[in-house]
Amino acid sequence: MWIKQKHGEKPLVIATSYHDQPAVFHNGFDMSGRFETQIAALTFNLTISNIEPSDTATYYCATTFLYDITFGEGTFLIVKGTSLTTHEVLQQPPIEYVQSGDSVTLECTVNTEGCSEDHSLFWLRHGSRESTAGIVYKNRSDQCEKSYETGSSTQSCIYKLPKTNLGLADAGTYYCAVAACGVILFGSGTKLDITGENLQVADSFFIHVLIFSNIILFLAIVLFVGVQCKKHSEGSPNYEMSLDAHSLLAGNPIKSY
Repeated sequence: MWIKQKHGEKPLVIATSYHDQPAVFHNGFDMSGRFETQIAALTFNLTISNIEPSDTATYYCATTFLYDITFGEGTFLIVKGTSLTTHEVLQQPPIEYVQSGDSVTLECTVNTEGCSEDHSLFWLRHGSRESTAGIVYKNRSDQCEKSYETGSSTQSCIYKLPKTNLGLADAGTYYCAVAACGVILFGSGTKLDITGENLQVADSFFIHVLIFSNIILFLAIVLFVGVQCKKHSEGSPNYEMSLDAHSLLAGNPIKSY
């Protein structure tokens, strides 16, 4: 089956197919003639023609076996159209350099025109070692600082994301995503680079500890080997024989006892 879910709405089944049989459409998705399916062995593809802004949503494919339902990861489709010209999302600066332990406030400015619907704004972070971005915070529509341009119907709304006591886990690129008027827009992102003296001190301290521990380990090994050699020499059964051989080589007779 194919399922469509718009932000904030319940999922809708688009089409289903049983054992590679021709697809059956649901919820009126066959009325416009824009949705088609292609069925083959182990494949069930969905094609949407004449894309419209209302097609912006997340599309999931799923399979059922008895009472078990398995979903795919989903495809998030964002349609760029004329309705997007009434919205603009700005993020500044592109890169923010801060020191470990410091605080910073990220900003996202949303300019709107001709749309009275309240916004839903999400902050997402994408770390350097992560494959996907995750939501870290959601702003309410009443948490923005509103302003109006003189002689214009454009409204600006500034959302803020405060971050305190920053550490390495906070590094990454932060994106603001605005959902309003049936569309979702993303900012260009602000990369948060954690640098500074605190990290350098921590690295320097770690290096010195590592060097010191290696020196202690080396001295311990040398001491252990020296003690073992001394014990081996004192307890060797060939100790007196070596002395007699030395006397013989020196020309001294070997004494018998």
